[in-house]
Amino acid sequence: PGGWAIVRSPIVLAGDIPEVELDRWHRTAIEPARRAMADSYFDAPPVEPITILLFGSEHGYRQCAARLFADY
Repeated sequence: PGGWAIVRSPIVLAGDIPEVELDRWHRTAIEPARRAMADSYFDAPPVEPITILLFGSEHGYRQCAARLFADY
């Protein structure tokens, strides 16, 4: 299986879990946290995208870390 990505500005959420799960993570955890931090800590919205990677397993994480950062 490949990866999925969804864009909900300013968040770019990607990973090896199904798109419907990425969307659920965004709605239930990431967007509420982003809103709370924006209200409490920031005067302006981000000008660059915020990329968040989610993986369904340690194996997927390690594969991505090796590819992106030559790290695992």
